[in-house]
Amino acid sequence: YVVREGAAGLNAAFFTHLPAPPGESGGGMANAVVGTLELLGMALALGIPLGLAGGIYVSEFAADRFSLAVRFAADALNGMPTTVTGLFVYALVVVPMHTFSGFAGAIALAIAFYKWFQAGERAEKNKGGS
Repeated sequence: YVVREGAAGLNAAFFTHLPAPPGESGGGMANAVVGTLELLGMALALGIPLGLAGGIYVSEFAADRFSLAVRFAADALNGMPTTVTGLFVYALVVVPMHTFSGFAGAIALAIAFYKWFQAGERAEKNKGGS
């Protein structure tokens, strides 16, 4: 029932128009789409360079002390649920700023990207890739 009735409302206008004021029909979610893309862009801009740099450093300088510290941090982050990462960023960024921000969400998501890149780099190294 929900899919049948709701499918009619999914059109181009729903994704490209701003929300309507309360009590008025119609409207869309363009600001939510733009906000999601902004958050994802900021997180990728932070997470990809750090993840790639960390993964390359760990694979090239495996016996270095700093490399061991980076690998330990990546292992600790991989064992931590993403919800805990979000709470950590909330305590370190949102609480001191006294306001919510997309940047705080981007930091939490960038940490998750970092974890995924580190795990991917290690899996690639273990299977014999370059």
